[in-house]
Amino acid sequence: FLVSLVSLRALRGYAMRLTWALAVVLVLKTNWGIGMMAMPYLLKESGTVAGIVLFLVSLVMITDSCLKVGAAQKALRECFSSVDKVSMEAQQVISLDLKTRLLTVSQDAATVTDTPINSEDPSPDASSHEEDGERSPNLTTYVGIMEAGVGLWAARLAMGCISLGSVGSCIAYLRFIADNVNACFGVKAWKTLAVCGALLAPSQMLRDLRNFTFVSFFGVTFGVVFITLLVIKASELSPEHVLHKVSHSTLLKLESFPIGMGIAAFSSEGVIIIWPQVAHSLHLQNMSTMKAKSVVCTSMGIFALFYVVVGCCGYLIYGDDSLAEISVNMTKGTKHAVITANEVAALAYAVTLLLTFIIVSHLLYTAYEPYAEQHISVSTGLKRYLPAIFTAIRCIFPFVCGGIAYLIPNFGAFLSLLGALMNSAVIYFLPNLLFLKVVDSSCFQRSWARFMLSYALCTALVGTYASLVKMSSKS
Repeated sequence: FLVSLVSLRALRGYAMRLTWALAVVLVLKTNWGIGMMAMPYLLKESGTVAGIVLFLVSLVMITDSCLKVGAAQKALRECFSSVDKVSMEAQQVISLDLKTRLLTVSQDAATVTDTPINSEDPSPDASSHEEDGERSPNLTTYVGIMEAGVGLWAARLAMGCISLGSVGSCIAYLRFIADNVNACFGVKAWKTLAVCGALLAPSQMLRDLRNFTFVSFFGVTFGVVFITLLVIKASELSPEHVLHKVSHSTLLKLESFPIGMGIAAFSSEGVIIIWPQVAHSLHLQNMSTMKAKSVVCTSMGIFALFYVVVGCCGYLIYGDDSLAEISVNMTKGTKHAVITANEVAALAYAVTLLLTFIIVSHLLYTAYEPYAEQHISVSTGLKRYLPAIFTAIRCIFPFVCGGIAYLIPNFGAFLSLLGALMNSAVIYFLPNLLFLKVVDSSCFQRSWARFMLSYALCTALVGTYASLVKMSSKS
């Protein structure tokens, strides 16, 4: 999702309008990542039927969370556009708790709601309000919507989970590269990680990443190529082999089902975070319009199709021997004088992840370095060394990620841990909490939102425990 944020900035910089089709591709790539390579592993750990059902149900839940964030954004826009005189239409969708809270705020800052909120650049009025300690909410970002609807603690929780999840993704990128290079050429993982660190360290000093903005779309291309090769390999299977795999597969594995819950959550974080800014770039008044909903539903439908195809084809070929990176299954043990198409696809995808690492780490730096300069209390003498400290952190960050990647005992369990511990709060818990606080909905909708809150807590607790146990086991 961070890569797609940069792509959005590039589209604005090149004066290109974000069309419906381009928005679908952008949202699709937001979710598309190394989680695809773990789909056969998800079926292996959860059971074939249970794994497919789990993944599809999780996508339905995430799509529902996107729509709930859109409904909450609409309610918040209507509230902040007229706090003193709430329209009859807003009366039907805005909860009493929110109206009471906003009306209380308006008594102390009556002019806040006159500031336009559909512009990224603050107006003179907005800047004057900020000088007085008043500001309009930013309803074009996920974190801003959470702060306006739930509170500052929710915004901080969302930002913390997103940031830690991004660091975990950087670690997973390097581990994926090391494993695939080892499978193709037999190079030890620590050597590959050291080379990656040396290559990435100078790139951490870059300030302008416009040349990297369309890396995400190359990732989609290589992903489609890899899926095509996997489907071709699966089509060569005999009907007897397919029937044997299907008849002898385990439909449900309760003991390792939580691993699948975590991987399903890991695969789908980006869409709900990038979606508010995509809708803003489409010049939509809110995310509850039919056009907005069609973008989310179309992209998630294509995403589900591709991922399920990878999971089914990979499991039919390798069965319970499926690894957390199906690309390693496809390239491991190949003894050819000439590099194969499978190896080319896997290595090309690995290169895109290397470039994605640069973008993700850059956005983390630009988000936290200004915050550190403003909020960390340091002496006058030490403050002048902050640029040097930031430079040192940038240089060692790839090596730290590489060291952690080398120590990961189980790649699939690590992805599950990221999904259960970080992503479940962002995609399940916070959107439904926001919906309950902001939108006055039907009894069924509120019951479903409460169920989603329970599912989020269950995924976080059970998935995290199962992932840690899996990572600590010698097997």
